Amino acid sequence: MISTMLAIKEATEEALFDHELMGLAQFIFKNHEHMENDEFAQLLFKYSASLSALTATLVSSICLSESDMSDMIATMKEMNQLTEEME
Repeated sequence: MISTMLAIKEATEEALFDHELMGLAQFIFKNHEHMENDEFAQLLFKYSASLSALTATLVSSICLSESDMSDMIATMKEMNQLTEEME
């Protein structure tokens, strides 16, 4: 249990210090005064969504086996297909 907690902590740190995301954060920080409000909001949303997605991906790979991950993806595909058929 402690090893899982430490692996999740490390995965979160890895996401926070991802090179591309750090570059985007740096760009936003350095240029926010010269941006329109809409552009600033879009970039903050992009950063937040990207950080969340990367963190979720890294943590999922720790908590789920390869088989569990495959099952989850298959279920998501089925749900998407059902949604498309209902539309």
